[in-house]
Amino acid sequence: METAIQAEVTCSEEPAILEEIQVEELAIDGICGVY
Repeated sequence: METAIQAEVTCSEEPAILEEIQVEELAIDGICGVY
């Protein structure tokens, strides 16, 4: 059960982590006017 819970947590957190990485990349690459 513990491993299943951990797997669910990581699966639910991965999209947020990927979004944060994409936002950081956009912040670095898209200083030209995205923000």
